[in-house]
Amino acid sequence: MKTINFLLVLSVIFLFSSCTKDEDGVSASAYFKCKIDGKAYSISGVGAYAVLFSNSNNNTVYGTEAGDTKITNPRTMYVSIPTSLGIGTHPITSKVVCLFEDTDKTTYNSNFNNTLAEKGTLTISEKTATNMKGTFSFQAFSFTNPVKKIVVSDGEFSVLFR
Repeated sequence: MKTINFLLVLSVIFLFSSCTKDEDGVSASAYFKCKIDGKAYSISGVGAYAVLFSNSNNNTVYGTEAGDTKITNPRTMYVSIPTSLGIGTHPITSKVVCLFEDTDKTTYNSNFNNTLAEKGTLTISEKTATNMKGTFSFQAFSFTNPVKKIVVSDGEFSVLFR
């Protein structure tokens, strides 16, 4: 009987020690990564998450450095996805919008001007009530004069909803 109790206690300890959530309910294994003009942009932990805003019909997937107090000019990227989109590959359009704010506060938008932007793609590989996984690539343009362009490639995310 002592052996069974010991094994039961040991298995409970193992179960709780293998948890990947931190104290804020955000998965420590969550990530949001891509290349921006060939340079790596990678966020993990609390900076990679998804939100369903109550006043819209969009899921928004974030990869932001804003929570890192060591970074004075954080960058943020997000992908706004209609809740009606399910698993599969979808074009980046006026309904699926990607934005990136750089360290100099320049904002780039995938839906800047339909005649300029080459459409990208979003692939949702997993979507549940608690998490979403997928890949993306797109081009985005700034609102500056002159207009600047970035190319986002090899995008990938695995996030929990907050």
